[in-house]
Amino acid sequence: MNARTKQFWLFQAIFWSIAGAALFISGATQMPVYQALVRNLFLLIAGFLSSFFIAMVIDELRWLSMVRLRIVSYALAYLVAVFCVVVINAISFTLRGVALGDLAFGQWFSGALNLGLIYAFWSELFIQQVYFEQRSDTRTVSAPDSLVVEHRGAKMQVPLADIESITAAGDYVEINTNGRSYLNRQTLHALEQLLGDRRFVRIHRSTLVNRDHVQAVTPLRKGRYQLQFLSGATVTSSRGYRETVREYFLATAA
Repeated sequence: MNARTKQFWLFQAIFWSIAGAALFISGATQMPVYQALVRNLFLLIAGFLSSFFIAMVIDELRWLSMVRLRIVSYALAYLVAVFCVVVINAISFTLRGVALGDLAFGQWFSGALNLGLIYAFWSELFIQQVYFEQRSDTRTVSAPDSLVVEHRGAKMQVPLADIESITAAGDYVEINTNGRSYLNRQTLHALEQLLGDRRFVRIHRSTLVNRDHVQAVTPLRKGRYQLQFLSGATVTSSRGYRETVREYFLATAA
């Protein structure tokens, strides 16, 4: 188990222990203790498990700006909270002997806002952790014209001029040079901000290319383009970046 995994499990244990205690205390003031125990034990387990799903979504959307990432994560947190509360409310009212058909519309969603706030708070803490990692990733650049990468257990510098493209690969980026690839643990978004170099252009949500290495650009269907490097390797742009490709490559060629 690596340090990042240990840190995540410690964060989970502390957060959901505190959240579970708060939920139980709040529930015990509104209903019999045994019902509060059943209800909030379910919410605690559901919250703990669903937080892994939210974390996965946040990890996949690291390339978004912080504002957009927050909006998506908060919305997702509330939707997950609504689902969990609807299920537990059905169980709670059944334990009280209330027929589910007699429940008012609002009773089904009672408590969703409170649970949604807990999820949103969890999401904010996790995002801050991700953001801290992205800031730490900036240490991988040790010189203005090179990147520090790990290769066969050793660190080496790769000149920016030698890099053809950089692609996202989960929690890593794949740095591609002529015939070689290196994996670095950092996000594409963090590296793009760090480089701040107009020679690297994003042509896909998960791809940056070095303008100096692009030899030819071929139009494809649905607004996509195939970019060929001097080495002969190719990459394909996405439709969402067609204007970027036209601006940096086709306009220059014209």
